[in-house]
Amino acid sequence: MPVSAGNYSYIDLNDKAIYIMSRETGIYANSNIKVLSISNEDIKLNDMASDVSGFELTRDGKKNSYKKRKVILYDKSRYW
Repeated sequence: MPVSAGNYSYIDLNDKAIYIMSRETGIYANSNIKVLSISNEDIKLNDMASDVSGFELTRDGKKNSYKKRKVILYDKSRYW
């Protein structure tokens, strides 16, 4: 992946994008979901969700669920 170094803890993908859990530095650091579109143009990490504790793609890769505090949210990203 042509992205800068970071504190990445989890990675998942589907046919259109790569999803990465990124953690900020510090004692009260937040974790964020970053998205890298699979293409040869505009290669950069985009923010999808902030202050999350985990995420998971469905088996078919069409939906993403992520946990924010004690609530599980479902999202259909613009990258699908």
